[in-house]
Amino acid sequence: MSALTFVPGNIWVLSHRCYNDRPLLNDAVDRRRWMYWLFQARRRFGFSVLNYVVLPNEVKLLIMDRRRGEIRCSMQLLARSMERNYNQRHQRARPLWEEEYQAHQIELGVTGLKHCITDMDLSPVRAKLVAHPNMWLECGYRELQNPPKRARRVDFTALQRLLNPIDFASLQNERKKWVKQAMKLVISDAVYVPHASVVTNSLLIKKKQSHSFPIRIQHTHVH
Repeated sequence: MSALTFVPGNIWVLSHRCYNDRPLLNDAVDRRRWMYWLFQARRRFGFSVLNYVVLPNEVKLLIMDRRRGEIRCSMQLLARSMERNYNQRHQRARPLWEEEYQAHQIELGVTGLKHCITDMDLSPVRAKLVAHPNMWLECGYRELQNPPKRARRVDFTALQRLLNPIDFASLQNERKKWVKQAMKLVISDAVYVPHASVVTNSLLIKKKQSHSFPIRIQHTHVH
């Protein structure tokens, strides 16, 4: 496993798949529970989340590194706490997650960040879960358009600073435009394009480093 170099301000895409890529997060109750722990990661460790999406078989995060050790701490909290809750709720004693989560450091400007955010926003559409990102409750797009009064998971301050909108309302409107434009490429004649067919523009998003990090979880045994 290659060494990870943290640099404040770097942007990372993190993804963690369910065990054997199974749709273990099919239940909205479980997806919402993961979101609770995401809020706890931000509250406890200052985890700077720019976007996220919780899919039935995978979670994805777009985060900004603050070089406080918050990435490892947050991912450990998310994996361990969620697996413990999940196993207790479902009366099981098996892994919820794959042993490693993927981390891709990306080099991008405003245009690249826009494409990266929009690509994540469209994940539920490509997976044929909904017809529009706003219909999927467990994602950063929905949170931006309908910001909760408490327990916010997205770091709106960092997002505004990176994208330079005039105000929060402008950020909401710009995000709607990005999704509207991208939806034309994803959906053609009401037919969903499979996830694997979506290609990220490598000229806009340059992956600098890719890593796999093990998550050590003490599995909960339910008697």
